[in-house]
Amino acid sequence: MKLTKKIFAAAAVFAAATTLFVGCGGLSGNADDVESKGKREKFTTEKKGAIDGLTFTRFYDQFGKSENVYAADCDITITGSNTTGSSRAAAGFMFGIHTDKDAAKKMSAFVAAVRVHNGVKQYYVSHFTDYTESELTSSSSSNLGTEDATWAEKNWQTLNANSYTYDNVKDILSVKISVVSATDGKITVKVGNDTVTLTKTAGTHSYATFSNEVDVEKVQTKTKGCVIGKIASYGVIYPTNANPANSLTATWKVSNDKVTVGALFAEEE
Repeated sequence: MKLTKKIFAAAAVFAAATTLFVGCGGLSGNADDVESKGKREKFTTEKKGAIDGLTFTRFYDQFGKSENVYAADCDITITGSNTTGSSRAAAGFMFGIHTDKDAAKKMSAFVAAVRVHNGVKQYYVSHFTDYTESELTSSSSSNLGTEDATWAEKNWQTLNANSYTYDNVKDILSVKISVVSATDGKITVKVGNDTVTLTKTAGTHSYATFSNEVDVEKVQTKTKGCVIGKIASYGVIYPTNANPANSLTATWKVSNDKVTVGALFAEEE
């Protein structure tokens, strides 16, 4: 679902650029890696899950409208995730969101998520394809659509001890997730101090087999070849078989988000 770009009068575009680039280092020649300095925040409090033992309830909220984000940091804080022998919920950062242009409008995205499971702090980095917008609310599957990642970190991994802060008394886990794409299509994902490097070329962490579900910048000079897409906060609440239901309490704070210039002059119709 690409944004439709309107052609503004030259004077209007120049005025808008002058306003937008104050405090962002400005344009230098054909510079097109504009950084948004403003931090943005999403949150949910005690969002309840299902008690049917089947339905996975989800939280999803996009940061802005730009589809041209190629780098961002997201600080996630999740409260009350831990429970004996299991986990109540997980919180993640969704990036590289792609929407098919066909009638079904199915979506794809990378996800980096964290949780506390039976006292263990965990993370995963994966990619999901062909899910519908309704699945971002709930579904009977633990996955969104089809999980097409094949690397080891698509499964829950133990976080490095220096990758997070944790309040044992209040069960509050805080983790910074950082995503940066390079012009060769490489995506570096850091979850705390744990790093997962995804590549377009063949290898153990390659997304080559589903690269058709990944958008890349094709025009802007400095970011040409970078993986781009919308970014969003994301969470999952695991079902229970009886009351009390599990719940999700979390915050997501985005900073250092970078977009290609084209997105700044795009309007949604």
